[in-house]
Amino acid sequence: MRVAEILKALAEVYATLESTPVTEEAPTEEGTETAQTGDQVEAAGQPIPRWRRKCIMTYTRCVDEKWDGKCDECLLLCVGQRKWPKDRCPSPRDRN
Repeated sequence: MRVAEILKALAEVYATLESTPVTEEAPTEEGTETAQTGDQVEAAGQPIPRWRRKCIMTYTRCVDEKWDGKCDECLLLCVGQRKWPKDRCPSPRDRN
C-alpha cells in the first residue's frame, strides 16, 4: 500500500531528526535553521519509538477507514502529545 510506505518513510525521518543533536548554525535569510541533507538523515538509522509507530498505524487506520475528524491534524497532535486524540478523530468503535 502506497500510503503505508510514505508513512513509514516519514516516521523514519522524524525519528532521525528527533535523535539528531542540534548544533548551532548561522540562520538562513528567513531566520530559520538550515535543514539536514538526506544523507545525514539516513546515516543515523535510529529505530522508531513505539508511541510514534502507534501514531502512524492509527493514522493509517483513520485514513483507510474514513474516521471522523481530520486524520492529518490528528497525526500531528499525536506526534506532539504521543497519544492519539480520540476526541478529535474517533474510531467508529469509540463513537458508541
